[in-house]
Amino acid sequence: MNRQFLTYSLSRLSMIFSVLMLFPVLVGLIYSEPVSYILNFLLPAVVTFVIGLILYRKTEFKRVFNTKDALSLVAICWILYSVIGAIPMYLYPWDFKSFFDALFESVAGFSTTGATIARDVEELPHSIIFWRSFSQFIGGLGIIAFTVAILPKQSRKSSMIMKAESPGPTFGKITPKVSDQSKVLVQIYLAMTTITILLLWMGDLDLFDSIIYGLGAAGTGGFSNKNASIGYYNSVYTELVLSVAMFLFSINFNIYYFMVFKRANNFYKSEELKWYMAILVISIILIFINTYKLYEDVSRQLVSVIFSVTSTSSTTGYVGMDTSRWPVFSRLILGALMYVGGMAGSTAGGVKTSRAVILIKSIINQVREVTNQNRVTTVDFERKNVGEKTEKAVLSYIILHFLIFLILLAIISLDQDDFIEAFTAVATTYNGLGQFGDAQTFYEWSRLSKSVLSVAMMLGRLEIYPILLLFVPSTYKSN
Repeated sequence: MNRQFLTYSLSRLSMIFSVLMLFPVLVGLIYSEPVSYILNFLLPAVVTFVIGLILYRKTEFKRVFNTKDALSLVAICWILYSVIGAIPMYLYPWDFKSFFDALFESVAGFSTTGATIARDVEELPHSIIFWRSFSQFIGGLGIIAFTVAILPKQSRKSSMIMKAESPGPTFGKITPKVSDQSKVLVQIYLAMTTITILLLWMGDLDLFDSIIYGLGAAGTGGFSNKNASIGYYNSVYTELVLSVAMFLFSINFNIYYFMVFKRANNFYKSEELKWYMAILVISIILIFINTYKLYEDVSRQLVSVIFSVTSTSSTTGYVGMDTSRWPVFSRLILGALMYVGGMAGSTAGGVKTSRAVILIKSIINQVREVTNQNRVTTVDFERKNVGEKTEKAVLSYIILHFLIFLILLAIISLDQDDFIEAFTAVATTYNGLGQFGDAQTFYEWSRLSKSVLSVAMMLGRLEIYPILLLFVPSTYKSN
């Protein structure tokens, strides 16, 4: 482990994070909240900035680092931010009865999961409500992307940092310099978020609510300021805007760069996008047919189905109409969408569409080889030969993903009597959905369960390997 590289990078990250913590301070001032609520954010921000500044001045940046260092940086960064981000919520005297509760809420934000401890989110101060959604916005594209954009012009290995943070099996450079790529992605992310907020504000939501749901859609996180989530508004316009936004944020952001700045036709040539859109359209049609008898208004049914499908496939977890009364077949489709998730390089969770497609093609090729042993088959994806190494990597990841799921479920089952409830809790937190069906809170769950589910959320957001690396003894040996 290159400790100087990690210390230097974390010092800059800490200073950035302290500045971001001033946004809820501003919200608290606007809504004339008690001074104690404002200080809950201001004091941790000041302390974090001072510590970061001291470390920054005392540490020399090391240009040489390896993949292990990049993965370690990402994992430590997410854990550190979750801990610091939990402090203001822990100091809030009601819903978060222990630091474990506050940490759970913070992890749910930065991992863009959206699970919550809060019993009544409508009673939370505006600053806390904003911070929960803002943490999802930060965690969406990744604070590492912000860091790479401002890091010194170091070695070419800076791409390792972006690769470690970017969810999905592939990573492509879209500009010659990685820092330039990061800046482009951040600009696209900010522009899309701003447009979403403005469109929501033009409808049935006030400005604050529009910001909350716009930030949640951008990070595909799903935190709400209403106990009934989006169902509180019963607004067709709001659900349609959020459906489009959740879909767009679950698309690989590299595609947007090519579409806007280089070649617009690349947007339509993406094989993963075609698969993803096909999955959504087929799911919408099947669920619409399966739930047809439950609705009197066909147009309202269609909007509800589209909203539920996009909310689940993007792993955002916003709740509109009550899907618990849907037939089992429809709920099974939603469960499958949750596991697949969005596209690689997006803010969505799940195993990613690209992995699912490569796995399906690999299985088909294996069947062909069994029926004709002299036949040599290859897997093509995005007009390129995937290669045996990538096929094995995809298969290994999916196996590991489900193995860890079973381990997490086994631990939770020791603490929970209801298997369905335990299964749903692990599945939704691990895959980044947070809420499945009716809005639910984990307030009454035990400390053990909350801790396990916090780990599940972090593993799901960082796609396992960065977190697992922290448990490998060789990680801490000097390079």
